[in-house]
Amino acid sequence: MSACRTKNVMNFSNKINNYTPEGRKFIHENIKGISTNEFSYLVENPIDNKSIEYNDNRISLFSAQMGECRILGIRLAVNDFHCHHIKTINDGSNDKYKNLVIFHPDIHQLVHASETEAIYQLLEKLELSSKQIAKVNQFRLKVGNFMI
Repeated sequence: MSACRTKNVMNFSNKINNYTPEGRKFIHENIKGISTNEFSYLVENPIDNKSIEYNDNRISLFSAQMGECRILGIRLAVNDFHCHHIKTINDGSNDKYKNLVIFHPDIHQLVHASETEAIYQLLEKLELSSKQIAKVNQFRLKVGNFMI
């Protein structure tokens, strides 16, 4: 017994507790990124041809990103966003939370676009800054496309 050590738990709060009304209230106050209606819509309208893991992570990611596009930073409508696989399915990807990101539909098209004309049209429409283009290029390279 002399070799046993104890360790104090860091960043632990008694407030966070799933089993008490006060604890649940505290948890839900920190999840104000999306409304109850938006959450209900996402739960009731999963993507049919995708896995349960994908659909669950899609909801979690929308909430974590507070409904904002990762590139544009604008609030997206609950029925008008795309959930992008960072590493593609063809490359042995999965539907894990870390492999998904929420994009505006036009940004998603730009990430996957390979025709020069389509890329120019999307760039003209979106009017991206150099920082935003750099972020898009990171995702384009991961799907095997050339930099813009």
